[in-house]
Amino acid sequence: MKVGKIELTKTISTIPILFVLTCFLFVPNKTLAQSDQPVIQEKAESKIKFLAAAQFWGRYTDLNPGTTIQGTPQSNVTDIAIRRFRIIASGNINERWFVKFQLGANNLNYLNRNQVLRILDVEAFYKVNDWLQLGGGKTGYVGLSRYAAPATSSALAHDIPIFNLPTVNISDDLIRRMSLVGKGQLGKLDYRIILSRPVIPTSTVVLSQYSEFEKRTPNYQKSAYFKYQFFDKESQNSAFTAATYFGKKKVINIGAGFLQQNTATWQKNMNGDTLRHNLLLFATDFFLDLPLNAQNSKSVTFYSRSLSDLRNYARIHILWY
Repeated sequence: MKVGKIELTKTISTIPILFVLTCFLFVPNKTLAQSDQPVIQEKAESKIKFLAAAQFWGRYTDLNPGTTIQGTPQSNVTDIAIRRFRIIASGNINERWFVKFQLGANNLNYLNRNQVLRILDVEAFYKVNDWLQLGGGKTGYVGLSRYAAPATSSALAHDIPIFNLPTVNISDDLIRRMSLVGKGQLGKLDYRIILSRPVIPTSTVVLSQYSEFEKRTPNYQKSAYFKYQFFDKESQNSAFTAATYFGKKKVINIGAGFLQQNTATWQKNMNGDTLRHNLLLFATDFFLDLPLNAQNSKSVTFYSRSLSDLRNYARIHILWY
């Protein structure tokens, strides 16, 4: 069960101090240089949106024979949990700068009561022109496929399809990485190109014949995703893509992307030598979200993705609602 979002929008005339330094670092030099030409002061309205969202779970689970909870044998368990909680501030501080700051926590329940709010996203983007934005920070932007960064607030199932996240919580922090991002739209073509520094894996698994993500300082991760939008265009203000628009949009997209990292994994061979492997994944996908009546009160959603390393691994996923 999900609760509705709470949104507050406030018009402000001053830039929050938190973002002043970020904007200063990215402003082109020509705006800082003195000029003999008269300066024309342009007043641009700034709008920052504040949003809070939560996802609640009520669960009943049949347990396997012999299961214990806190040392007590149990055949089933019932509980209420807060799967996700988010507090977000985002918006345009002027006609060119977009900023976002997000705090959040996951999995608050009777076994995990000490969750604290974590910094999930801190990002800033500069609009170069109508088809290019440059920015970065700690962000969820990633290439490969549509649901490599899914929006949890519009998920139609009880949770997001984790099989679409090949490195989640291994070389990223809840999908987020420290990244530089280029994104934009050229007509009906939507694109995002990302250069990221992955998180160092914290796995305690001893190096063996099975490949694991390498624990040394990781190499940069390169990824991109391109999609062609046949009908309505989707917003790029968020790194996370919607699962459905509940009949408010007419969307049919095809997309393709990749994710690459040099010496991402390692393992031991039969002789005890350490072998290192590059990571390279390719994906293609198709997304459909259409209203079924004039009142937009009903809709149908379909998603299909193929994933491959072009060698010995391939998988096809289909979601239908």
